[in-house]
Amino acid sequence: MAGAEVLLLLLAALSHASAVSFVYSSGSQLYSEGKPFYFMGVNAYWMPASASFDEQAKVDQVLDAAQRLGLRVLRTWAFNEKFPLSPGVYDAYKGKSLDYVITGAANRGLRVVLAIGNFWSHYVGPETWLAWAEGSAAGKTVTDFYKSSAVASLYKTHI
Repeated sequence: MAGAEVLLLLLAALSHASAVSFVYSSGSQLYSEGKPFYFMGVNAYWMPASASFDEQAKVDQVLDAAQRLGLRVLRTWAFNEKFPLSPGVYDAYKGKSLDYVITGAANRGLRVVLAIGNFWSHYVGPETWLAWAEGSAAGKTVTDFYKSSAVASLYKTHI
């Protein structure tokens, strides 16, 4: 998986007519519907932010190009600054922007990999989750983020 990000593999249906299926792994091989799954994709972390800034045409252009090129997977962020605003509190407009990207990908037969966090404090990183769960992140490291049962409980609810 990529760098310092926590990834969650979700999918958009391959087509409106096909059944929804998740990609899964066995050993080092990915599978979908019992068949090996190989893909080329696009990394477009910025898409939900662009959709929230009324730049849906930019998002649509990239999704259309991905479809024309035969790409099968889109990787984007399902987090951003102030998303969530606090545990269990979400900006509805940012949520709609993420929905716009996921729906656009699904309409073009693209599966979606959602990065659900990273280590940058500006983007609701481990320090923020530690502060929410334990009252402060002072003197703590990212290791504490992974060790904290209070953080795990909050993050599980978030996901």
